[in-house]
This record gives sequence, structure tokens and C-alpha cells, in this order.
Amino acid sequence: LDAELKAKEAAKLNPADEAMVIGWVSEVTGAPKGGDLLEWLKDGQVLIQLGNKLTGKSVKANASTMPFKQMENIANFLKMCREDISMRENDLFTTADLFDGKSKVNVINGLISVSRSATAKGFKGPTIGAKQAGAYTGAKHELGNPNAAMSKMNAGSAGIMERSEVSKS
Repeated sequence: LDAELKAKEAAKLNPADEAMVIGWVSEVTGAPKGGDLLEWLKDGQVLIQLGNKLTGKSVKANASTMPFKQMENIANFLKMCREDISMRENDLFTTADLFDGKSKVNVINGLISVSRSATAKGFKGPTIGAKQAGAYTGAKHELGNPNAAMSKMNAGSAGIMERSEVSKS
């Protein structure tokens, strides 16, 4: 089962996205680029720097090599994302995805989402990934308003159901 999951993960992994994320994190933080994304971010210190730059906060990173302190750094970054950038839980990766190496794809997609959400919240630095869509501002169909736009469902039968005169035959 683990082999199947690893094969699925490998099939989803896009090296171009990984390189893009590494470049973006390095550009925003000023930290030198690491080789493997998971190894570079595993201690959480670069993530704390990233979170501080994106949110304007000054959270101190734990420089300890103790695993629980490194996981605390990752958890603090994820907390900044949730609270200060208003990210949804399903857009983020988990501490296990990064620290235990469970899913590089989740980490990459999560950091792309962080970039998008930070930009939507007002971050003016470099960004990656698609821009976040705003609220829909197009025409709205109003029920009960005879002057409202015609719905797409009725557009095909427009004018067909109206009678011009009553048949008396």
C-alpha cells in the first residue's frame, strides 16, 4: 500500500512547480536556495522568515535541532497562514507532510496557495501561481423583477411560449 501511495505521489509531482516554489521562497526571504524542498524547509526556520515577510510580524524561529522545536516552527508558520492571511485549512499542508516527508505535492501546492492568499491580503512582493478570483460582479438574475435579465435556462424558449392572440377554433 505504501508503494502505491508513493507511486501516486510521484506521478503528481511537478519538478517545475517545486523549482518555482523554491525560487519564490528564496526571493521573498533572502535565504539561500536549498537543494531538496523538504530538507530545506524541514526545520521551519525559513518558513518562519517567510511568514514574517508576508504578514509583517516578527515571530522568532526556534534554532534548535530538536524535532519537536522544528515541528513547532512549522506549526507556527501554519498558524500565521490561518490567522493572518485568512487561509482555509484545506489549502494548507500539514506538519507531517513537511517534517515527516509524507507529501511533497501537498507542501508545494500549499506554498503556492500561501503566495496567492498573501497577495490577496495585500502583500506587494513577488508572487507565484494563479491570482485569486474576486467576488462575482456580473449581472444577477432577480426573481420577481420583470426587467431583470433573462436566465440562461429560459433563453432558448424566449418568445415561443407567448401568445399573440387566443385561438377560438
